[in-house]
Amino acid sequence: MNFIYYIVAVLIGAAAAVQVGVNSSLKISTGSPILASFANFSVGWLAIFVLLMIQQKGQVGEIIQSYSGLEKWKFTGGLLGSFFVTSLVIVTPKIGMTSTLTLVIAGQLVLALILDHFGWLGMQQQPISWMKILGIGIMVLGVWIIQKF
Repeated sequence: MNFIYYIVAVLIGAAAAVQVGVNSSLKISTGSPILASFANFSVGWLAIFVLLMIQQKGQVGEIIQSYSGLEKWKFTGGLLGSFFVTSLVIVTPKIGMTSTLTLVIAGQLVLALILDHFGWLGMQQQPISWMKILGIGIMVLGVWIIQKF
């Protein structure tokens, strides 16, 4: 496996931590988790739109055509992203960034285990093992230690 993907994954995690901090600060400044989330998605939408126009050379018809025939559930990512960002903006100032992100990662891993085990959402089927469960348990213990001390 190409090592660069592991480095990029770590950088994605670091960027997510910065995003949580930036969005939480924006929520404090605006006084609204909804306004903070709206700003987050507006800037993100604009950035993706510009990249899309460059990639597709402005061919809007081709872009729209690429969505035709897709199952509706494949468009729920935006809704889940809105829930994710808005919830982080509310939760992070209450329990701290470290606890929030550790719990988020633990939640992601639990569901990832289930999705992989059953091969749902087009994932390659990979069985759950006791070692994987133990690893998640250790992470949850880590959250408790972080909160306690």
